[in-house]
Amino acid sequence: MSTKRFVAPPKGFSDKLLKFIELAKEKKWTVSEGFSPTELEVKTQELVTMEANFMKLEAEYKVKKDALTSVQREVYVKFQSALKIISGQFYKDTGVLKLLDSFRKDYKRQKKESANNTTTPV
Repeated sequence: MSTKRFVAPPKGFSDKLLKFIELAKEKKWTVSEGFSPTELEVKTQELVTMEANFMKLEAEYKVKKDALTSVQREVYVKFQSALKIISGQFYKDTGVLKLLDSFRKDYKRQKKESANNTTTPV
């Protein structure tokens, strides 16, 4: 048994569907496979309500995420400043500097192969 992949409808689908339902009602179209413009209209209205609620949640999420990012940025800058100040105060104490190293960013850079080094796998 093959399963078909579901393709999500494009944005604006609800508006087109409502126009289609309006046209179907006007023309009194029916289909033997259970197409009822009234039933489809009810489902579409539910869909429109759900989409509106979802868009509201997305907007709230964006506001909260922006606020979180702003606070994170502010705190991170203060953290980095504190780290630099403490490092400066204890620049001669290798034990403290070693402890502070664990709080620094871990940048792992890939080693660049020199142009002259052209080894080929055997």
